[in-house]
Amino acid sequence: MGTDQLSQESGCSAEAISPCEKGPVLFSRFPVWIFVGFGVLLAWINRFVQDDAYISFRYARNLADGFGLVWNIGERVEGYTNFLWTLLMVPAFWLGCDVVVWCQVLSMLSYVATLLLVWKLSGNGKTEQTPFRFLPLLLIATNFSITSYATGGLETQFVTMLAVLAAYLSEKSLDGKWRQPLLLSLVSAAAILTRMDSVLLIAPFWLYALWRLLSGQRNSATPSCKRLIIGGLITSVLVGAWLAWRHAYYGFWLPNTFLIKGESNPLRGLCYLLLFFILYGWFVFPAISLWTYFQRKRDAVPSLREGGLVLPLRCAVFLWFAYVILVGGDFMEFRMVMPAVPFASLLILETVQAAERKIRAGLLKGILFLVVLVGLVGIPRWWPVKLIQPLWELKSMAAEWVQSSHDLNRILGQEGSDVKIAVSPAGILPFLTRLPSFDNLGLNTREVALAGDRIPKPPRSRFGNLPGHVMMAKWNQLEEADVHLLINNPWIVPKASRETVFESLKLDANGTVDTQALNLVFPGFHVTVPNTTTAKLLVWNLPNGNAWFMLYLAPHPLVEKALTTLGKTYPLR
Repeated sequence: MGTDQLSQESGCSAEAISPCEKGPVLFSRFPVWIFVGFGVLLAWINRFVQDDAYISFRYARNLADGFGLVWNIGERVEGYTNFLWTLLMVPAFWLGCDVVVWCQVLSMLSYVATLLLVWKLSGNGKTEQTPFRFLPLLLIATNFSITSYATGGLETQFVTMLAVLAAYLSEKSLDGKWRQPLLLSLVSAAAILTRMDSVLLIAPFWLYALWRLLSGQRNSATPSCKRLIIGGLITSVLVGAWLAWRHAYYGFWLPNTFLIKGESNPLRGLCYLLLFFILYGWFVFPAISLWTYFQRKRDAVPSLREGGLVLPLRCAVFLWFAYVILVGGDFMEFRMVMPAVPFASLLILETVQAAERKIRAGLLKGILFLVVLVGLVGIPRWWPVKLIQPLWELKSMAAEWVQSSHDLNRILGQEGSDVKIAVSPAGILPFLTRLPSFDNLGLNTREVALAGDRIPKPPRSRFGNLPGHVMMAKWNQLEEADVHLLINNPWIVPKASRETVFESLKLDANGTVDTQALNLVFPGFHVTVPNTTTAKLLVWNLPNGNAWFMLYLAPHPLVEKALTTLGKTYPLR
């Protein structure tokens, strides 16, 4: 068989025929779909929808119902940070689909696209092959946190896919045709409209593509340069139009969530980032890279270097990780790390290929096997780290709040549409109950974001409060907003613990509750109750024998009606 015929059948170029001859079956397309299928299976097993996703669902449903892109009907506040993703939820309500299933399908499709794009960027059979070419795909398809955030309900996987697609198109935009620069401009605009900070991931590839054109042709008037510049202008016009609309509609250039971020804590952000690398064993790759560098015998890595992607990949990962550190990370398990993970996995491929001839093959494969195994097991799901909220806790709370929403709908009935609730988790309860709501943390309530109380830092904590959880509503803000039920975090007390809870509330013989004790006992993020309030502690009796504790501020006929059979109130002193 001739060289040309063999190269055509194996999908490899004549120049790279020797490496391909080492294992033509290994580098066929069949294993790619095995990895993709395995990743999809894990993503489906680990699927979930977190509370914050329901904030976007509520905005999307109001828009689909003709009330505008608002959280409460008649109140224009931008409490989401994923404009395009929120718009993509709207068709689910038009079509009468379950929005949870809808968002999970879109996220899973984005995840599959991300896997295939990473495979393309890692070589795609056009350059020299090594036994480690599948490493980026394997890391993304087996990691517990990554496969979990393949769903999650938020825009995480969708914006990750758009960023990787932009990186792929930036390389294709150098061929002198119109199609790729135009697609690149639209994909980049879509990413920024989904998450504004995604510009940190996309900009390096734009700048590098332009630099390659200018340095290679020395003429900024060439057609390729013109097309790329026009593509950049298209992106700028689309993003600028969106910003202008946002200011005209909401009255602010930035989302309401920007106002409540508070002071960032780079120490928290650094620990947050390091935890990901430590708990998943990815710290070995920077160590290998440093060791190889000091050997001063680094080899070129054709699968990345020929395409000119190593430099923008490094810049994108550096910018994103620096951003994660500066903003203090996130309280959700490694969600802020996810958009840069595909780029980091490609750099890991470069590191491993550069070290391939410096480290014994058995040792290197053993290290990679352990890293993949640790990612598959998912140590963070077992590790009691207080710095982050683990995924199992996010899933557990979401399930509890879904049940609480059903309980509240049952208590108030279908006529309870004008009972106003105040909540700290602003997603599930407001969405599933459809009740007018007040966001205690200020994400969707402007007065809290502008003039709420700053939550004091936990004692002996070097990290401060959770990111995005630094403001809390004042009591007078609840009264001015005509809130009827102050739920805070749903406080569900098991039947066996009810008497113990009442003892901690210092319930006296007259049936009154000590206000100071209530403030100490109320779990989670809650509004401080003043001693002068006329509000009452309300206890709903749930069908399973548990009790739901909340505060009853302003009287409402439906609440009074439900109290005759399902609950009881206790005055405060």
